[in-house]
Amino acid sequence: MTEVSSVRRHEEIRDAIEAANELSREVPESALASTYPLILRALLGEHPGTSRPSGDGLGDSNGSSMEPNLLGRPVNEVVAAVRPGSQADSALLISAWIEAQGESVTVGGLNDAFRDARIPAVANMAAVVGRLLQLGRLSIVDQTGSHRVYAVTLGGTEHVRTMVESEEQ
Repeated sequence: MTEVSSVRRHEEIRDAIEAANELSREVPESALASTYPLILRALLGEHPGTSRPSGDGLGDSNGSSMEPNLLGRPVNEVVAAVRPGSQADSALLISAWIEAQGESVTVGGLNDAFRDARIPAVANMAAVVGRLLQLGRLSIVDQTGSHRVYAVTLGGTEHVRTMVESEEQ
């Protein structure tokens, strides 16, 4: 990287941090830790669900014994391998799977994936997603009217990793 491009990148990052600070003023304190990184990544052009830095996904690049291609398998195999303990954990795991497929996470998409995974439907998926938002494991990345698109946060990714690792033992 040349000195000029390094200075430009530094300015771009500084501007993105300032914009993220401004935008995050409207974020509830309980969700700030998980939302701020998403805001900053979006401002830097690193959109959730499109690519994750090495070691940020559920592969074994961080030295873990996790199967590197777990989220590349069919959703029913992923759920069977991990065996989430609750509807919220199932929804979070399936959200990570949806993102790994390069698709957007929506309530309708989660309902479809639950059906594809052959696990019991959730009576009120919006309530389950609301709980994941409160926990900071999902965040809203786009909203048009009542239609929302969600992304798995870093905290959500860590929780999925914990679920996967606990099943391996």
